[in-house]
Amino acid sequence: MSIESLLKMTGGNMKLVGDTLENILVQLPSDLKLLNTAFEDSDMKLVSIYAHKMGPNMMLIGRDDIKDLLRKIEVSIDSKKDLESVPMLIQEVTNECPGIIKELSLEVVRIKETLNLSN
Repeated sequence: MSIESLLKMTGGNMKLVGDTLENILVQLPSDLKLLNTAFEDSDMKLVSIYAHKMGPNMMLIGRDDIKDLLRKIEVSIDSKKDLESVPMLIQEVTNECPGIIKELSLEVVRIKETLNLSN
């Protein structure tokens, strides 16, 4: 995980970075569950929508690898090409998310501690 792009976007505002990471931390488990539920329900339109929704957050935390997987899911579904790869891609995203959540949790705590020390 890297917060470099987020730091640039916020002009180095650590409070805003922390709040943004905290929002992503709260949203990610829900988004992942919705993605998997849509897939289990064979609602490929919703799978594409949730994959699209999750991508920008992955970019913000420097996880372009996951953003790229989500984009492949979206493109495969929307173009109706290479659909057989979608289950594997969803599984890869699902497998990576616990580690991302752990990293986000640690980073949020680190930022909060840094902000408290500077006050």
